[in-house]
Amino acid sequence: MLDLEIPIPNRLQDRRNDVAFAPASGFANAADTDPSLAGNRAWGYEIIGRAGTSDIGLDLVANQTISSEANLQEVMDRVVAGGACWANESLQTRATKLHEIGVAMEANRGALIEVAMAEAGKTIDQADTEISEAVDFAHYYAQRALELDKIDGASPVPFGVTVVTPPWNFPIAIPAGGALAALATGSAVIFKPAGASARCGAFIAYSGSHQSIHQRAQIRDRAIIVSSFGKTFHITGWKLGYLICPSELMKEIHKVHQFLVFSVNSVAQHALALYLERVDVASLSTFYREKRDLFRLGMANSRFELLPSQGSYFQVASYANISTEPDTDFCIRLAKEFGVAAIPLSVFNANGEDRHLIRFCYAKTDATLQAAIEKLCKI
Repeated sequence: MLDLEIPIPNRLQDRRNDVAFAPASGFANAADTDPSLAGNRAWGYEIIGRAGTSDIGLDLVANQTISSEANLQEVMDRVVAGGACWANESLQTRATKLHEIGVAMEANRGALIEVAMAEAGKTIDQADTEISEAVDFAHYYAQRALELDKIDGASPVPFGVTVVTPPWNFPIAIPAGGALAALATGSAVIFKPAGASARCGAFIAYSGSHQSIHQRAQIRDRAIIVSSFGKTFHITGWKLGYLICPSELMKEIHKVHQFLVFSVNSVAQHALALYLERVDVASLSTFYREKRDLFRLGMANSRFELLPSQGSYFQVASYANISTEPDTDFCIRLAKEFGVAAIPLSVFNANGEDRHLIRFCYAKTDATLQAAIEKLCKI
């Protein structure tokens, strides 16, 4: 008899619908792109169409180019300070971060191929396998990092700073491997890509960090950014936000906006307008990073366990090694007995779940942070 049941295909990969994730356990190799599948070929042709006019990485190279000895010294100082914080992170934190990097590179596979084609003349098959190798490095070194404290008779001591200077002809896998191996050991990294593949290197370094949608020429004319001055300048009580979009879209938004907003403090609006003319907005990420690193480095000798902090001016910490009291009670005692204010995270949970986590704000002067660190390390 004729078999009427047709089995589904074994090969179902479609890069257009990919979801990046870390291996469920242990280590598993990232899959290369299968060109025999129609969805993958369509995805590849889209990349080829963008590559000729791609601007990926141009802004990153321009912003990160070091042009003076003073600028170099500033970078070195930041690396040393940040490296001290990174070296004090637990092996589990390092492993988690490296897995996140692997996921970010996988999620940006198409963009990485695009910039490798545009700048280094790579074909899709050449760049695709390099990306798979780079993703493998991230997840492999994440697993190996967890084994560093299991070396019989030895304790791992991170090297202070590692400089990674890869060649231009392998612009993705080799630089990623060098940087990830050093990060896994707890070393800080200075990443200097070859000049002929600087855009590739810059995008690798920043592919996991925030990138504005307005940095993409293909979509900036159709994009609307909604943000908050309160979060940007740590003045949340002012309750002021802003939109950024092309003038054609803004005209339409104006028609609706007048019926949505009841009242806005005009004095605060004028104050922010004047402040924007004086402040260097591009330096804010560096400003907050230095505050974060100062606080985290100072707290390394405390009994608090600090969780990772990114894209924020808040530092979440566990006090489980100090007390078993509810987080609300602990925060009250922290303020009354030690003069340091913190927010209990249970108040943000719908069911009031208490995981003994509290939140500090490091958007403070250095002197205030140092005073807080001194008090917290005595607990």
